[in-house]
Amino acid sequence: MFNSADAAIIKQRSIFVNSSYENWIIVKGTIESQDSIKFLAAIGDAKDVTTVWLDSDGGMVDEGLAIAKMIRVLGLSTYVHADNTCSSICAVMFMSGKRKMLVPSATLGIHAAYDSKKMRKDLTANVFICWYLGSLGYSEEVIDLWISTSPKRIINLNDGNYKKLNLDFITVEPIKIPLLERLLQLD
Repeated sequence: MFNSADAAIIKQRSIFVNSSYENWIIVKGTIESQDSIKFLAAIGDAKDVTTVWLDSDGGMVDEGLAIAKMIRVLGLSTYVHADNTCSSICAVMFMSGKRKMLVPSATLGIHAAYDSKKMRKDLTANVFICWYLGSLGYSEEVIDLWISTSPKRIINLNDGNYKKLNLDFITVEPIKIPLLERLLQLD
């Protein structure tokens, strides 16, 4: 089964939502090199993609920002399922959604970007993240919280303490999918 340290698997799936099928892109695992190309290929394989299902602890900032921009430009919604995690650069991808949906038990985790080799904040990556979040219209307060949070810590924006930030996401009931595990079998 999925381990958060696994490379991202990015696939298109048809999901039955509100009495009809919708084409979704599912992103599970660590965002790594070439994942923006895999994401674009998954979009190309489907017609009328509506939503991106996210379950990732983050990964490479440049790849995640490229995916985030595609989500934004294509007007896709984002979704984090029950007990799934979307942290670090995945949270930036989530915040790019036209309609941002979180299940109450999901984690939307943020922290400053860091250089994993030097184990310290990555100034360049944080500048790009700040610029991008600002271009989406997020407040200075949101951006400050993002980049001031130690890379060793995760703040869960879905825990109720951050409603005052007006993050524009909605809390939804989990999508009920028969045989969910089989649907998410992405190999």
